[in-house]
Amino acid sequence: MGPMQTKTPGGCTYAVTFIDDFSRHLTVYFMNKKVEVLEKFKMFKADMKNATGR
Repeated sequence: MGPMQTKTPGGCTYAVTFIDDFSRHLTVYFMNKKVEVLEKFKMFKADMKNATGR
């Protein structure tokens, strides 16, 4: 999503959301630039792997 008119307290203007299909767990990451989406997806994937063991 974005760019948002109002920045977050950390100065971010974009957000991306990921939903785990199995658990329906929703995660939101805030970003300064849209090019950070792949990095945030890799973080989400690693977080879900650690949380579920898969």
